[in-house]
This record gives sequence, C-alpha cells and structure tokens, in this order.
Amino acid sequence: LYPINSYLNNEKTKQEIRKDEHGHEISFIKNQYFYEALYWRSRIHMKTYYYSFARSGFEEVSASLNYKENEKIISCLFFKAKATFFLGQYKLALKDFDNLNALYSIDEFYKNNFNEETVFYIARSYFELAKFDKAIQKFLLLTAGYENREPHSKLIRNAYYWLGESYYCKGLLNEAIKSYQVILNFGTYAEKENVHYSMGWALFEKGDLASKDAAKKQF
Repeated sequence: LYPINSYLNNEKTKQEIRKDEHGHEISFIKNQYFYEALYWRSRIHMKTYYYSFARSGFEEVSASLNYKENEKIISCLFFKAKATFFLGQYKLALKDFDNLNALYSIDEFYKNNFNEETVFYIARSYFELAKFDKAIQKFLLLTAGYENREPHSKLIRNAYYWLGESYYCKGLLNEAIKSYQVILNFGTYAEKENVHYSMGWALFEKGDLASKDAAKKQF
C-alpha cells in the first residue's frame, strides 16, 4: 500500500501542460496509471476494512472509464456496492447490486466472476432490512441443486447459513434446522462452530422435549 500511496500523492501534485486545438493551455493531473493505482489501492482498502475509502476510490475510477473497459467497470461497480453493504447502507447497496445485475446479467465476465456473489449480497441486504421473504427467495437461487450434494464453495455454505437465519426469523424452525444441518454436514470446523448456536436455539424454540434435549448438545 505504501508505494501505491506514494505514487498517487505524487501524481496529484504533477501537472502536464498541453494545448488544445485553439492554443489554450490545459492541465492534466491524472492519467491511466493514476486510475490503475487508485483501483488497486481501493482493492487493498476492501481487504483492510477501509470501506469508505474503497467506495470513493471505485467511484472515481469507474467515472474515468470509457464503455470499452467493460470488465473494469463491472469490477468497480461490484466492489463499490460491496463496500456500501459493509458500511451498513443496505438500501443503497441493494440498489447498486440490483442495477449491476440488471445491466450485466448476460455478460460472460460478470456471470463468471460476480453473479453468485451479487445474488448473495442482494439476499443479505434484504435480510438486514428484515425483508425475509425476499431474502429467502434469493438465497434459494444460490442453494438450488445442492440438496443432495456438498456445497462447492464457502459462498454457497454461507448462503445456507443465512437461509437458515431467514427461516428462523420467520419462525419456520424446521426449514431453518434443515439449512443449518447442511453446514454441520459439509462445513469447515469454524463454520460448524458458528452454526451450533443457531441450531441450538432453533431446536429449543420448537418446544417439544426431544428437541430441547437435542438443543443441549448444540450449546
């Protein structure tokens, strides 16, 4: 991060003087290398939880791009929306992710790199806004086809966990338990540790004696 910051700060103070077709002098401060450095600094800010800085960086980079730089535009819009989500601005994040999905849903680069994660964060945004029915619909898009086989990625296992949380919030305890069980069957040790607590409460809230006994083993 230090060399990138050093370069960006230097570039901000450098000016290249050119003349337009009328002989008027124009100052150029930022070029393609500046924006490339800004993009990667923003990616580092995402990794180090400086989401506000990351969002403003991606916003500036995307505004500098032309329509031919499709992949970089998609990347900037996705990470900007993700930063917004982690800043707790769920309505705005939902709008950004919906727009991204609407604009690029048939784009191969988007489908191969960002489609599943976009759907996940749309669902998470709905969950955080207490719109559990919509959250469930989106999480089910991600978990479809994994009923009888191991989820292939951490993202899908996370979708099962938050699907369980959504069901739990609606009082659909049996459905929540089924979702949590997927993590207990296929998750990593850390993922299982996190879900035992949720599974315990879902079993406890069922109220019958057998479920309460089973709940004790989860806590």
